[in-house]
Parts: sequence; C-alpha cells; structure tokens
Amino acid sequence: MGASEGVRLPQPDLARVDVGTVLHALADPVRRAIVRILTQVGEAPCGALDLPVARSTVTHHLRTLRESGVIETELRGNSRVSKVRRQELDERFPGLLAAILDAEPATADDQASTDDPADTDDPADTDDPADTDDPAGTDRSADTDGPADTDDPADTEEAGR
Repeated sequence: MGASEGVRLPQPDLARVDVGTVLHALADPVRRAIVRILTQVGEAPCGALDLPVARSTVTHHLRTLRESGVIETELRGNSRVSKVRRQELDERFPGLLAAILDAEPATADDQASTDDPADTDDPADTDDPADTDDPAGTDRSADTDGPADTDDPADTEEAGR
C-alpha cells in the first residue's frame, strides 16, 4: 500500500445491485449534488464537500451512496475520502448516471405546469361539477346517507318507524 492508499470501506458488488437501489440513492437532491461534486473533483473527504446541510447529514448521504454502490470510500488517516464508481456504474447501467446528472433540475414553473395532467386548454372543458354524462342533468351530489329526504318514499318509510 502506497502513501495515498488506505482501507476501503465495505461496498456492494455492483453486479448484485438492482437499478432501483441506485435510482433510490440518486433520488435525493443532496445526494445528486454530492455525486456531481465528486464527479468534478475526482475524490474528496466529507469536510471538503460544500453543501447546505450539516456535516452529519453529509455523512449520512455518503453512507447511503456507498451502500447503494454509487461511491466508494477509503479511510486515509483520519479522513474518509469518497469517489464515484463511474466506470463500474457505466458498465453495469450504461448511460444511467450521465442521464441523471445531466438532467436539469425542475423549476417551480415546470412543476406548476405539470401539477394537473388532466388540465387542458380545451375551451369546452369547463371543469364544472354539474357537467356530467347524466343526460337528464340530475344533480346527484346531494345523495348521501344523511337526514331523510321526504321526496323519496323509502326515506319517508324509514323516518316513520
């Protein structure tokens, strides 16, 4: 072992890692940020990652990424230095990491426009609750198990008991 080498922490064999495990690990925006930083700098200890969360939270995210097979971590003296397992990930899941890291983050405007997929710009669609497929146009919204309706013989019969 050379001066720059240390002890690797346990990590899964990527041949046994499911794509769902990797996707779950990369679903968190902080973890994606960690992977982006590590991809740019090559490797870094936890303290060198400039993130808007507590150091203990960064440690938690690094552990999640390591246990899912996305990064590897090596003990070097008092530091834990992490790096992305890019080549191994690309061999196991070709293009997955690049697609996720290159994807633009959603903005508030993007989210607002996709909140209601059924919402269209069709002028005939009025979103009127009275607009139903009932040809008689009967409003059935008042049909409940509430107080008796005197117009309904069954309700009158029950109320008279």
